[in-house]
Amino acid sequence: MTDIIGNKTLKKQWEEAAKEWPNKLFMIFEDRAGNVEQATYREFYDKISQTANMFIDLGVKKGEAVAVQLFNSPEFMLCWFGLAQIGAVIVPLNSGYKQTEVNYILKKSGARIVVSDSRLIDNYIQGDAYKLDKVIVARGKCARADIPEFSALIAKYETKLAETRQISSDDISEILFTSGTTSSPKGVVMTHCNALFAGLIHAWECNLNENDRFFTTMPCFHIDFQYMAVMSALVTGATVVIAERFSATNYWRQVCQYKANVADMMPFLVRTVMSKPVQPWEKEHSLKYVYFSMGMSTKEKDAFVERFGVKFINCYGSTETVSCVTCAPVFGEQRWPSVGKTAFGYETRIMGADGKELEAGQVGSIQIKGVRGRSLAVGYYNDPEATDKCFHGDWFVTGDDGYLDEDGWLYFSDRHNNMIKRSGESVSTTEVENILTTHPLIADAAVIGVADSLRGQAVKAIVMLKQGAKLKPEDIICYCSKYLADFKLPSIVEFCDDFPRTSTGKIKKGLLK
Repeated sequence: MTDIIGNKTLKKQWEEAAKEWPNKLFMIFEDRAGNVEQATYREFYDKISQTANMFIDLGVKKGEAVAVQLFNSPEFMLCWFGLAQIGAVIVPLNSGYKQTEVNYILKKSGARIVVSDSRLIDNYIQGDAYKLDKVIVARGKCARADIPEFSALIAKYETKLAETRQISSDDISEILFTSGTTSSPKGVVMTHCNALFAGLIHAWECNLNENDRFFTTMPCFHIDFQYMAVMSALVTGATVVIAERFSATNYWRQVCQYKANVADMMPFLVRTVMSKPVQPWEKEHSLKYVYFSMGMSTKEKDAFVERFGVKFINCYGSTETVSCVTCAPVFGEQRWPSVGKTAFGYETRIMGADGKELEAGQVGSIQIKGVRGRSLAVGYYNDPEATDKCFHGDWFVTGDDGYLDEDGWLYFSDRHNNMIKRSGESVSTTEVENILTTHPLIADAAVIGVADSLRGQAVKAIVMLKQGAKLKPEDIICYCSKYLADFKLPSIVEFCDDFPRTSTGKIKKGLLK
């Protein structure tokens, strides 16, 4: 297929980047202890080639899956792009996964080699570890002599690729397993084209150029880290600034210190950063935009913008859509809380339960049209049933509800499974949560539907209070009544110390139910 990517691959992109910007800073990395590493495009490309040669020497074939369980680090990107150089496939593993979860994905993907952080190495050498041909440890050492250390190992190899393989933009470059809550994770299949297309779309959406720095704390096994931050930098010659992990205490210091121009955040990150004391230097930054995923109240957004003096770029997408398929523009009106207009290469429609397309303003199922393997993921790895359920031709059924206004701006309502039916009325859990989190004594909240013999479902609020705060259930219900219709009010309020969360801080509602 002919499109903006054509037959370009990640290998070709890196060849061009190293030639075009050899002395330009590609990466700044700060680990959790505050140590900093940097590399130019040329320096990093040389290490990518060394990593590729290591995998060639280990007998990794084209199309073969290699598992990687690392925290944010240069080593993750070296594995990702090194495998892409030889047409192999990276399988990133959530750094929070334990042995049972790791074993499931290793078996599902067929990986026989893994690169693991030293702090996670027990998943592969103790107890009922899945049998692998080779384990390589990164960022530290393993006591076992037969497990080599990544950096020392790749240093033995030349910077010229030892073997040239025929690679297409349609070849698979990654199987990205989504976080499972009530069921096992599904492997989303990505191509070289997917990664390059997403990089271009994200760079366009946030107006990124080679003079910019994109700061991210998103975990490396997550699409936001890979396609929103790293790929948008790679296709434009920008610099990606990476923190090993998110720290509310360090976040704004890092934004200022590394002169970031663009950053990506989630509601949980915003709330925790806002919980920290105001500093006199907070507005002495270079940040132009915060690339943001929906799910926060207008009050919270306005407070953040006022405090830090930055602009939010609200957007919407999923792993399967490979990029943010809608995004508020960096220039002109934004229509908050709209998540923007449809990006190039996509179409958006809203479908009713009867399978008919809905008119403007009507809430229904959000569906996205693209091209599988190009602007959409290929499907789910070795799972035709799940693929057929979500991919209808080139339309992807997101599982989310929302509506389009008359001018084509998309408004997200809620995950379809999170909508509550109470006495025939539809209640968006996100809407109720957005009210709850504006309460000055509430740190975070989740709303779920529970069975109710009279009304079908009742609205239950689970609330985490700020440290030292005290509230009664009736206080919370009374607060909500100032902003919500009676049928949306929580009838049950429960308190908790914290929530089970995904890697990006989202609450795992499936576990709450």
